[in-house]
Amino acid sequence: MSPVAPAPRRAAPWRRYPSPLTALPALALLVSACASPAPPPPPRDPAEARLPASAASRWVAVHAPADATLLVLPAAVEGAPAAQGAVVPPASAQVLVVHVQVGDAVTAGQPVAEVRVPALVAAQARADSAARRLRPVQTRLTAVRSLRRDGLAAGDAVYALESEVASLEAARAEAEAEFVAAGLTAADRAELRGKGHLTLRAPVAGRVRRVDAPLGAVRGPNDPPLVTLVGTGPARVAVQSARPLPMGVTAVRFVGSDGREVVLDVTPLAAVPSEDGPGQVIFFNSVEPLAAGLRGEVRLSVAGASVVEVPRGALWLRTEGAVVARQVGNGAEWVAVEVLAGAGATALVRGGLRAGDVVSADARRLVASGLLEAPDA
Repeated sequence: MSPVAPAPRRAAPWRRYPSPLTALPALALLVSACASPAPPPPPRDPAEARLPASAASRWVAVHAPADATLLVLPAAVEGAPAAQGAVVPPASAQVLVVHVQVGDAVTAGQPVAEVRVPALVAAQARADSAARRLRPVQTRLTAVRSLRRDGLAAGDAVYALESEVASLEAARAEAEAEFVAAGLTAADRAELRGKGHLTLRAPVAGRVRRVDAPLGAVRGPNDPPLVTLVGTGPARVAVQSARPLPMGVTAVRFVGSDGREVVLDVTPLAAVPSEDGPGQVIFFNSVEPLAAGLRGEVRLSVAGASVVEVPRGALWLRTEGAVVARQVGNGAEWVAVEVLAGAGATALVRGGLRAGDVVSADARRLVASGLLEAPDA
C-alpha cells in the first residue's frame, strides 16, 4: 500500500483576527482628538449681548430707506397727442414705396411712403372732366341768353343749358368733396393728376416706432397705420402702484429704459383706478420733454434724518398712532413714529428714530416676554 499523506494542520482560531496591538495607534489618536478644546463660539452682536437670550434674536438696527418696493415703481410715458403720429392712406390704397425704417428720425412733412389710391384717381378724373365740359357749356349759355333777350332763341334752350351747367357743377363739387375729406392739398392733387399716385408725409417730427407696409399691400384708413411715429414733447408719466405713495416725498425722478433721467413734479396731477388690476395709476407732470411710450421706473426720495426703514413687525399700532420699541441700555422704551408706507416685511416711518438705532423686530413678542409693558396698558 502507498503511504497516506498527513492532513494539513489548521491554524489556531485566535490567529484569524488581527492582533489587538494593531488598534493601539487609532485608539491613541481618538483619545487625543477628544482631549482637544472645542473652538470658541462666534462673538455676539453688541446689541444682542446686552439683552436676555430669549429676546436677543429679535433686535435689529434701523437704516435709511432702501426697500425698492417702497420707493421704486414701474412707469411709462404718456405722450401728448401732438407728439405722436400715424401715417394712414386717406382711402383704400396700394403701397408702392416706403421711404423709412424703424428707428429713423423724421421731420414734419417728410415723405414716408407712396401709395396708389384708385378712388382718388377716379375722383380727380371726374373733376377734370366736369371742368373741361363745363367751360364750353357756360360759353354757349351766355350766347343763348343774349339771343333770348333779342327774341332769337327759345326759352327751352336756355333752360336746357342751365340744367347741363348745374349738373356739371354738381359732379365737380362731388369730386372736390372727396379731396377735402381726404385732406389733400393743391400739391397733393397736382401729384395725383401728374403721377397717378400720392405721397404720404410725416404729420409730426420724431422717430419711426413701427412700419407695417409690405410693398403691394392694400390698406385702408381703418386698417393699422402704415407707419407709427413717436415725437418728443410735453409728457406725463403714468405710475402703477398697488398702494398710496409714501407721505413726505421730496423728489420724484423718472429713469427711462434708455438710461435718461428726468425730474418730475413732486405733486401728482391725478390718480385714477387701474384698468389692469388692483391699485391705481398716478400721473406726474414731466419737467422736460419725453418720448411717448418710453418705459422705465419712478424713484421716490423721502428726505430727513428721521425717515428710516424698520421691520413691519416692529410697529405697535394704536388709535393715536404707531410706536416701536427702541433699545436703551439694558432695557427698551417706546418711540412714537408716523408710518409713511409699508410693503411686505418692511415699513417706512418718520419720528424719533435715527439710522443705527436698535429696535425690536417683533414688538408683540417683546411684550409677551415681559421685557417691556404694552404701550396702551
